[in-house]
Order: sequence, then structure tokens, then C-alpha cells
Amino acid sequence: MESRPVPVIVVFSHIIGLPIIRTLGKEGIPIVAVHYQNNEFSQYSKYVLRRYKMISPLIDEAKFIEELISLSGDYKGALLVPADDSAVIPLSKYKNKLATYFKVAVNDWEITNVCIEKQKTYELAKKLSIPCPQTAFCNSLEHLPELSKDFSFPFLLKPSQSHLFFRLFKKKAFVINNDDDLLFYSSLLNKFELSFVLQEIIPGPPSNGVNYNSYLINHVPVAEFTAQKIRIDPPFFGSPRVIVSQKIPEIIEPGRKLLAALNYEGFSCVEFKKDQRDQVYKLMEINARPNLSGALAVRAGINFPLIMYQHLVSGTILASNSFIENIYWIDLQKDLYRFFASRKIEGISFSDYIRPYKEKHIFAVLSLSDPGPFRHRTWILLKELLFRKT
Repeated sequence: MESRPVPVIVVFSHIIGLPIIRTLGKEGIPIVAVHYQNNEFSQYSKYVLRRYKMISPLIDEAKFIEELISLSGDYKGALLVPADDSAVIPLSKYKNKLATYFKVAVNDWEITNVCIEKQKTYELAKKLSIPCPQTAFCNSLEHLPELSKDFSFPFLLKPSQSHLFFRLFKKKAFVINNDDDLLFYSSLLNKFELSFVLQEIIPGPPSNGVNYNSYLINHVPVAEFTAQKIRIDPPFFGSPRVIVSQKIPEIIEPGRKLLAALNYEGFSCVEFKKDQRDQVYKLMEINARPNLSGALAVRAGINFPLIMYQHLVSGTILASNSFIENIYWIDLQKDLYRFFASRKIEGISFSDYIRPYKEKHIFAVLSLSDPGPFRHRTWILLKELLFRKT
């Protein structure tokens, strides 16, 4: 009798989880989607067999873990895959406990924590002589004025843990243009008990931003993929809304070096940006979980979700380093909105704007064979626009 495939439980059902759901679902692997809120649209994919709403770990981490463990009654031995920093943190912290019930696609906490905490990330980079932006770390907002004296305006005020900041402000950083900005944002942030980072702005367009994606087994990369950002959302300081598969050999060695120093295992996405002043790629961050544009690597020929599944479930190694260049990943809804809202301030010509659509591409959410996520996300975005506070 043929055994059934081991199920996958995707923890957090927003856009990052969708490529995992679709890619593994197409392989006939049972998919379970865990969500915290109803607006997590990936749960509406046709490949999702069961959906479970749980308390967010940002609200009650211990209760979240207990709710996850309760799934082991039906899904003991399933593969847990985090699809957001808010998921990777508790899964990593409680990995040993969860491993009694599931296979867990995370690193140990001492490794994950270096990726999450920007101070630890940059300290490691400096130790390895990997270039990174000028950065100062601030545990108390009262020290901001003094620390800011070492920076030239404009600079960035960022959180040490970016996922917490993004939940509050829907952006990655505040741009500090003058002393008034510093005073205003210091007052705004004063009520939040978060550590912050002052960081120079690396000059250059969004297309100077690049990613090194890899999957490591026994600390050796069995699959590597690089990509270049084209447009981001929000403009100038945001996440990709258009990105293209591209061979970028300059970032492979520093990416490998960082992960080797961490004794990292599994998938990661290391982000760099080329500094137009010296043409050197500077480290921005390490993502210790699947990345936003995960469908791009799959479309280009490197199936990271399946590589992960085969490795963690059956111990099979699927090595793959050859990929197709110049395939675009497009977040259609965000890119269309920005076409009308900010194309002029971004300085993008009409011909440049439509070029990704004319080349080989894959959409982040839209799929004619799996329309549920796109339909639900469109409705969610329309409601946000209609009821946005002015």
C-alpha cells in the first residue's frame, strides 16, 4: 500500500506562504494553512486542505505554541514551515519542544537570533570583513540626539527587529531629514519598548538591491539563486514589487561566508545593496525564512520548497544551481497601484514600467488556475483604499 505524503503546515498565510502552498500542493502534498487574521489571503488557495486560525505569537507566544502542538493529533510528523518573521521566531525558540511532534524547518534560536537582531547581524558582518552600512544601535530613545551627530542627513531610523516595526507602521524605516524629524519620530516611538538602529542611506536606485538565496545541507549550499530588485513598495524604502532573476556573482561569496559563520542550515535570503559611491555591495539583512518572491526561483528552475521538503521529510538531496535569467516576478496589484500613485515621483518612464510585463514573468498572487488568493487580496486592498483614514 502506497504511503501518503507527509503534510506541510504553513505558519502565517500571507504572500510569503503562497509559493510554498502552490509549489508543494502541485506535487500532491497535503497543505494546512495556519493564519492569525482573516486577511491572510494565501489560506484561500485551492491547494489548502485545512485552515486553522490561531492567536498571533506577537500577542501570546506560549499559547500560540500550544495551539500549534494541538494540531499534532491530526498531523503528527508534519513539516512546519514559517512564512514570516513573526512565525520563525517562536518556531525557532521552541524548536526542541515542537520537534517532539513535527519536523520543523528552522534553525536553532542562537542562529536565528543573529539574523533577526540587526545589531548581531552587523557585528557578525564586521567580524567577517563584509561591508555593511554605517550603523549605530540605540536601546533608549534619549540617546538618539547624541548618536545622530555621527550621521549626515538624511539617514534612516529603523528597528532592530523589522517585523515588529512593520506591524506598527507598515514601513521598514523612517527617513530622518533634519532635527525636527528626529524630534517628531523620537516622540512617536517613545511609547514602544523597541531597540532602534540609526543607519546611513546607501545611495542608489532600487535596482541596486539584490538577493542571494540558498539552501544549505550540512552547511554546504546545494542550491543557489540570485535576483535583482527592479521596483519596491513603498518607493525608495520598501519590499520588492518587481524583481528579476539575474546572475550576480559578487554577492555569492559574502553570502556563503555569512552563512558558514552561522553554521546555518536550510533556506535563507541574504539581501545586499550596491553603494553607488564605491560600487561595493553592502549587507542589508539576512532573512531566516522563505522570501517574498519565492515563486521567482521556482519559475527560473530552482524549486526551493521541494528541495526543503525532500531534505527534511525523506533525507533526499536535490542539488540545483542552474537557473534561467531575466524572468520577472511582479506583484501585480501593488505595481498597478504604484503606476497611478507614484510613477512620476519614482521617475520611471512608461516603457520601462511595462517592460517586465512584456518579458517572461510570473505574478506574485494572480494565477488563473488558483484564483482564490488574488480574489481575496483584491477585495482586502479595495477595502483598505475605500476606508483609509485621511
